[in-house]
Amino acid sequence: MSFLKFFPLPVLMGLSLVLLMPAGLTAQEANKKISITVCATDIVGDLNTLHLASGGKPAAKTFKWLDIPLNVFTVSQPIEVTGPRTLNFLATATPDSPPVASIGLPGDASSYLLVFVPNSDSNGYRIIPIAEHDFPYGSYFLVNCSKVRLAVNIADQKKLLKSGEQANVPGANGKSQDVSIHASIHDEVRLIRSTRWQLDENQREVVLFYSQPGTDVVRSKHIMAMRAADAKPGR
Repeated sequence: MSFLKFFPLPVLMGLSLVLLMPAGLTAQEANKKISITVCATDIVGDLNTLHLASGGKPAAKTFKWLDIPLNVFTVSQPIEVTGPRTLNFLATATPDSPPVASIGLPGDASSYLLVFVPNSDSNGYRIIPIAEHDFPYGSYFLVNCSKVRLAVNIADQKKLLKSGEQANVPGANGKSQDVSIHASIHDEVRLIRSTRWQLDENQREVVLFYSQPGTDVVRSKHIMAMRAADAKPGR
């Protein structure tokens, strides 16, 4: 069963912001640089590599197409985009191609991790944006896409997450940590997982929780990101 079927539509709508590209760009917008990294919870059909325009309108000398590869296991290396904060990802590198995913980047950060989640109609993606400054290396980023409330305990750190909520939790710099996850199901608190997680200072991990359709089961999807080999700790 495809991963996209596990996400209730209201949760996805709350986690993503879908906007259309403005008709015209100011010079300042056209020259604005944004850094993105990407990953996906599942791949829609053959949409494993998307295309993104960078550098203004197609007639501009600075214009170019960027290939955006999606991976369900790891996060991509940083990709620099020049242009407005509304990003339209296309199936083909042609200006008249309709977008299969769009996002208006929230806030004013200069770098983001974009998590692509297949739409319920299986014809494109919704995007969960995570500002890089909210997700340092050596930490976990938790996203509750399930229909229930969760309590995630990592060592002595407890996070309470309603449906649609997110939280960042630091790891223990290479040390293994006890993890327990409880869910409030039919007004009953249930232990749904007891395990151990481990991250070092050059790793970070996105953990998405989702409800399995037709059941009370809450599952999780883990996507790992590694620090670039030439990057120093703290970046």
